[in-house]
Amino acid sequence: MLKSLCTALFLTGIGSMALAEDGHASLIGPWKVTEVSDTVLPAEAPTELEFLKDGALAGNAGCNRLIGNYEVGADGAITLNPQGVTMMACPEGAMAQETRLLELMPQITNYAFDKGGALMLTTQDGQIIRAERS
Repeated sequence: MLKSLCTALFLTGIGSMALAEDGHASLIGPWKVTEVSDTVLPAEAPTELEFLKDGALAGNAGCNRLIGNYEVGADGAITLNPQGVTMMACPEGAMAQETRLLELMPQITNYAFDKGGALMLTTQDGQIIRAERS
């Protein structure tokens, strides 16, 4: 089944991405978010997501800390549920970045890894949150 899905991804132009063969174990740990919807994030506003073994999600949205949970399904399906964010005041650019990330997270439906091992969280309409292992 995994081979069929990877073949289908390749044929649809997403051949550089592959699903993890170890279930969701490859997600576990911290990831530095480098891109949200084709916008490369500045280094001065570090954004990180951490997937914990128990399904908890933690991180930094660029200014504020976030908590929530995630659920992994079959064939790369994933649901992100941000549930809480601290309320610190931040520079305008960091707040805009954070707002975009928090708006996009609940829309994520799939995950895969590109050739370089970057995590690609994708919405149904093709928007991507890209992250690299921290």
